[in-house]
Amino acid sequence: MRIFQLRFRAVNGQFTPRLQQLLGRFRLQLVRNGLILEGAWHSYMENGELVWHVVSQDDDAIAEGNMTYDTRQTLSELIEWCEGLPQVIPMQNCAELPHCTCEKPGTYVLQSPAEWAGTPVKCVDCGGSVPLYRLIRDREQREFDALLHWRKLRRGFLEQIGEKLNTGYAYRMLNDCRSGLSQEGRRLAAAIQKWTGVVTVYPVFSRFEEPPRRCPGCGGDWRNPYTGAIPYKYFCRQCRLVLTDGV
Repeated sequence: MRIFQLRFRAVNGQFTPRLQQLLGRFRLQLVRNGLILEGAWHSYMENGELVWHVVSQDDDAIAEGNMTYDTRQTLSELIEWCEGLPQVIPMQNCAELPHCTCEKPGTYVLQSPAEWAGTPVKCVDCGGSVPLYRLIRDREQREFDALLHWRKLRRGFLEQIGEKLNTGYAYRMLNDCRSGLSQEGRRLAAAIQKWTGVVTVYPVFSRFEEPPRRCPGCGGDWRNPYTGAIPYKYFCRQCRLVLTDGV
């Protein structure tokens, strides 16, 4: 992933409430389009300019050609209050937050890292986060609200278990492949697989008991003899489920 610096210079140097509103909307749209990470952002003033530091999904993400209609409209409104388009300056590469660069990935899995640490989709082949905007070719459909919301919910349940708060309910949401959380996640996994043609699996969470020998979805034997291809001891291709104790 890449850190970018965006620099905005307001007309007459006045960052009015309206301009601040448009700036906030523009940043939100970049997140919704899967172009920047939600939690990896900070801003400051320097020499009369507003400076953003954002983490982009990859070197090519922050481009007008990747923005939806709503995002482009917001940008058009924004530049009426600024002295031209914002400067976009590439900064350092985030080597500790790798993104997927596989040409032909074999499998994706949903995950729920913190907003600054990656995307909700991981490439099983290389272990890197998948840039969300790459999942959908049509830029006008690149709004990932449901996927980003699912990530927050799942991570929240994991944090509840870590903090020992209402652990029974949280564990059922994570461990039961038919819970509300899991049903939404499996729906999203199916959508990603349809968009990309890449097998996309859903992680059933298990930590406290002996792993079930039968798939909790279909009841078939899901012990995986081919962990070299898909590195999970338990995997059901029919239900697109894997067993995990990670994020």
